Amino acid sequence: MKYIIKILFFIVFLFMATNLQAKEVFWKKLDREELRSYKRGEYHLRQDIQCLEVRRYPVNKNNKLDRNYWFNIITWCVMPYKSFDPKLMKDFRKAKPNLSRNGDIGKREAGFISNAFVMDRENKMWRMNMVEDVVRYLGTVDTLAEARLILWLYGKQKPYKYRKTSKGYEFLITYTKSIAGCDKCKSTETCIEDKEIKEKAIVDRKGNIVFFKQLYSKILQEECIAK
Repeated sequence: MKYIIKILFFIVFLFMATNLQAKEVFWKKLDREELRSYKRGEYHLRQDIQCLEVRRYPVNKNNKLDRNYWFNIITWCVMPYKSFDPKLMKDFRKAKPNLSRNGDIGKREAGFISNAFVMDRENKMWRMNMVEDVVRYLGTVDTLAEARLILWLYGKQKPYKYRKTSKGYEFLITYTKSIAGCDKCKSTETCIEDKEIKEKAIVDRKGNIVFFKQLYSKILQEECIAK
């Protein structure tokens, strides 16, 4: 009798473990488009950090600021802006970017340069244009918002599905890209291919992209455009 009970207990345990594993690897659709739509509690930065802001600056061909503004990718602070000293936050927002093309934050795109700015608990401020420096201030990457921020920092496209596993956060990415170079057109025309691309990425708890692979690339259409 005891032997039968042990067998039944093992079967129940195996069933529960299998169900739990299935839930962990189930792909979910992302319900938010932008990083800044996540709430304060969905980012867990290092305890000595008060604020993190990632900005994308329009620049001209000489790497000078083209306009007196930036695109806000994410602003995270331990409390609302209005709770800080106004002068302190004014200084933080006025911090000038590093416009060197040697930086690697965000997508490499003509006309834009991205920087990150951090303020610690002693009100000291830093600007950064390298991904590894930003990751150092994030601490353990243990939320969906943080993992998505890592993807953005490394210049990856927006994901549309994710799942959390023992490896970290896994993402599926699909986007359309136009590429010149097919050979079906006349010599007086340029051939443009529109491709659908699907990729997979894994972000670990240390903020590294430990796996990245293109799953497929499919031609949607080809078009001949006069030169």
